[in-house]
Formats: sequence, structure tokens, C-alpha cells
Amino acid sequence: KVYLLLNNEKYWITSETVFESLYAKNGWGWIEDVDPKLLDNYATGSEISYTTHHPNYTIVKYNGSAAVYRLEPDSTDSSKQVKRHIKNEEAFNKLGFRWDRIVLVQDSETYGNGADLN
Repeated sequence: KVYLLLNNEKYWITSETVFESLYAKNGWGWIEDVDPKLLDNYATGSEISYTTHHPNYTIVKYNGSAAVYRLEPDSTDSSKQVKRHIKNEEAFNKLGFRWDRIVLVQDSETYGNGADLN
């Protein structure tokens, strides 16, 4: 199984097709073999079986743009997502994100704007 680890939860990516649609443009090298005991440290989140959007807490950017965002639930409607701009490199590092795990998304994948992350 391939899991996505986000916000202290593990999300099972249910098929190769789903992985390829959401993450393959970032590279198959993102998949790392880990000891199953490591996965025991994470709560089980929902399965990722969709290809229309990325899960909450994914770090994303659009091709041709330097702006980086974190996807989160919309605080006024939890059925929607917003993208929160990460203001600068200092904020990115302070939040403990990995520069090698920014997901490139299509321009057609749109989200509302949330408050900036500092």
C-alpha cells in the first residue's frame, strides 16, 4: 500500500491510477519504503480514491508561479477547501514543511483563498 502522510494522519492512496493522476507528475521517487511500525504512529485518515482535488494539508504550487500554498478545510464550510499562501521561506521552514514535497497542481485545480500562513 502507498500512504500519504499529512497532518499526523495516513491516507491510503487506493490505486495506481489515483497516484498517477495526483502525484506522478512530481515523480515516483516520492514513494519511500518505511518500517510498518512507523505508520503505526499516524492516525488513519480517509482513503484517497478521487482525482478531482488534493487532500487537505497538501502543500501545493501552480506551474510558472513561485507562490506556495497549504490546502485546508474552509472554516465557513468544511465541504470546501481553501488555499493558504505561505508568505515566505522563513514561514515555510518554521512550519516544518519539506521543499521536496511541494505538489504541482494544474491551473484548472482551483481553490478559494484563505488567510495567509506566517
